[in-house]
Amino acid sequence: MSLEHNVGSALLQAARRYGNKPAIMLHAGPLSYASFGQLVHGLTGLLRNKGVGRGSCVAIQLDDPSGVLVCIAAASLLGAAWTDGKPGSLHVIAENVTHTLVSQRPPADVPTAGTVVVVNPTAIAAANRGGGLPLGTTDGFANASDMSRMGISSGSTGDRKAIWITAESEWKRIQWRWEAAKDLAAPTCWCMFPPKSGMGSNTRIQTLLDGGLLIETITNDLFRRGKVDMVVGSPAQLATFMRSLDQRGINTTLPLVMVGGSRPGTEFLRNLRKRFKKVAIFYGSTEMGNIAEYAQATRSNYDGRLKVSKDMHIEVVDDDGAPVPAGEIGHLRMKSDLGLPHYFDEETNARAIRDGWYYSGDTGRFSSDGYLFIEGRSDDTVNIGGTKVNILTYDDFVTSFDGVEDGYAFLKPDDLGVDRINLMVRFKAGVDPHAQATRLMESMVAAREIRVPPGMIYASKEVPRTDTGKPVRREALQLSETLEPVLVTEKSSSAKAHQG
Repeated sequence: MSLEHNVGSALLQAARRYGNKPAIMLHAGPLSYASFGQLVHGLTGLLRNKGVGRGSCVAIQLDDPSGVLVCIAAASLLGAAWTDGKPGSLHVIAENVTHTLVSQRPPADVPTAGTVVVVNPTAIAAANRGGGLPLGTTDGFANASDMSRMGISSGSTGDRKAIWITAESEWKRIQWRWEAAKDLAAPTCWCMFPPKSGMGSNTRIQTLLDGGLLIETITNDLFRRGKVDMVVGSPAQLATFMRSLDQRGINTTLPLVMVGGSRPGTEFLRNLRKRFKKVAIFYGSTEMGNIAEYAQATRSNYDGRLKVSKDMHIEVVDDDGAPVPAGEIGHLRMKSDLGLPHYFDEETNARAIRDGWYYSGDTGRFSSDGYLFIEGRSDDTVNIGGTKVNILTYDDFVTSFDGVEDGYAFLKPDDLGVDRINLMVRFKAGVDPHAQATRLMESMVAAREIRVPPGMIYASKEVPRTDTGKPVRREALQLSETLEPVLVTEKSSSAKAHQG
């Protein structure tokens, strides 16, 4: 496969093109494009000396965003795949990992796989002193179908799955650009998705290839002067970000926010519009990359619609796989011009890939004019005492309620083994949890959209979420076993009757 379609090679070209221009703003100060390129060059030589090459897969345990990007570029130049090596996921992928990249030698109780390679400025400098790696001598990938990244999805269900992402697919994802940001040249970008996630790595690499500046720490001056062109994150991440701006006294309206990772609620969008001139929504996945977007969610009458990307093909089908009419909710299945994903676990693969379609596990509908509406996950619709409810409705209500920092709903069996809806909530500092939980419960009982009030409300300093901000309801259930509820209602088992 030609190096002109290689992520690492493209980043080196950007480093040469933009030279001393700042590339990444870190807590310690800016890292220039030229310095970034030198790090990539040195690490490529170090990894090759450690046996990394075609067919290798490196698990990155570094957390520093600039270090992660250097590792990704070096692996790509050598034709090696990369993956997130966080200990919580390593057991899923360990047998496919040949090298683990760390910033310092880890303690014995930290899981690693394959050969451990220490990656830090000292080690890279030593590799350079030894002759480094002559430019133009890297192999890249043998062909477009080689694995360039082992994606990991989806911690929200509790069952992480490893996904083979090809060099061709990864290159095309890097080339893709958001419609809402198409007029931004060399953007200054603050991306809150982790650098080892698909969205986090792709957004950062896209920014560098465009000659932009990556912000990896909240720099008061940049945000106060409105010099950050684009902010990217999930609703949970953005809520934390906006609270941080409030605490710092930064009231500047910023140009653009891209919201993804989970469905944003109405109240949350209203708050976003106070902070950003333009609000855009996107929908994507580790398996398929970018799927759909709507660039005009700034409008107060935005109804959740999305425009499907031109290289995506989506159908809404019933339980038997038959397409349903416009307006009817069903399961989403999709395919892409980039091809279909492939899970390492063949049982998962057979369940998700059927008849040339990828079944995402999401539910949605098409409008009569062709817009896509995401309703949630297939398991977000639950039956409580004979009443079907969408658990996302509870999530939206909780996160937009005054006095709540974070929270969502989860299912927990009662004493008779019947599933009930409960809430895991982190209340704002300084409020009385019981009093606030009472207000929250009273509001939910009165709300028309909440058909079955929750049975219990738990207060916790930790509300389990994935790295990209998705609720991890299974972990919330486990956490609830260690907590006493701050509020219990006996009326939780009966559905409310609402007058039309």
